[in-house]
Amino acid sequence: MSSEPAHTSPTPLLRLSGLPTTSLPPTTSPEETLTFLTALLTQSLPFLASISSSPAWSPTTTKHHLSSSAPIHLLTRRVDSETWSCRRSLHVDSAQPGTASWEEFKRGIKDEHAVAEAEYTPGIVAHGTGRSWEVGEVEVEVEGQRWGECTMRLEEARHAIGRPLLKDRIFSVVQVTASRMGDGGKEFVVISVPVRDWETGLGREGETQHVRGAYVAVERVRKLDTGEIEWVMATASDAKGSLPMWLQTKAVPGQIAKDVGLFLGWCAKSRVE
Repeated sequence: MSSEPAHTSPTPLLRLSGLPTTSLPPTTSPEETLTFLTALLTQSLPFLASISSSPAWSPTTTKHHLSSSAPIHLLTRRVDSETWSCRRSLHVDSAQPGTASWEEFKRGIKDEHAVAEAEYTPGIVAHGTGRSWEVGEVEVEVEGQRWGECTMRLEEARHAIGRPLLKDRIFSVVQVTASRMGDGGKEFVVISVPVRDWETGLGREGETQHVRGAYVAVERVRKLDTGEIEWVMATASDAKGSLPMWLQTKAVPGQIAKDVGLFLGWCAKSRVE
């Protein structure tokens, strides 16, 4: 493990190895669901905070996208054998080209995360939602702050990464969203953890044209005192199959930077439809 203090490093829940479905709480047990949400947020929030405070995150480069008026700053760090890639960008709170309003960020990143992602990401060819938990009234306290308006779902997406030479990749995660309560609720997070043994049916039984990959991600959108919207996302991933990890590690930063422009372009298109 890193010599860095434990509270700034990913814990067992935030790892590419993921979780078996047996470690997820039953949808009929509010107490076990609260315990799971508390553990996940307790581990994820300090890790997100470390992005702006820990020297373990090394700045690498800055990217630009035609659909984003904001530069996209990239960082990286290692945790054991995993490489985490991160992006950070600051956006004007306005429903205009090159940026988006707070309401648009909340709708597309928190309220409709999986559906919106499938719409603005060209490589996603199918997605499905499995089990959902009734957690809308649940509130979790972490380091003196209350988090609520939670959602918790099993989500799966199928990515075409290079047809016909490369097989599609299927990623299954338990995805949690939560908003910080008070102060107008101007901060929310999205946490995605791989689930090793679950699928909605995007990978059909007996099919040989897909590979099951894995990714873990933490994401935060918040309104700063300056009025700007800060969007931060960090991820570790493994598309598996025959793709060498060094090649994946090289490609991920550019891809997550591109996602900023794809989302803002999707917002612009949604305004005129």
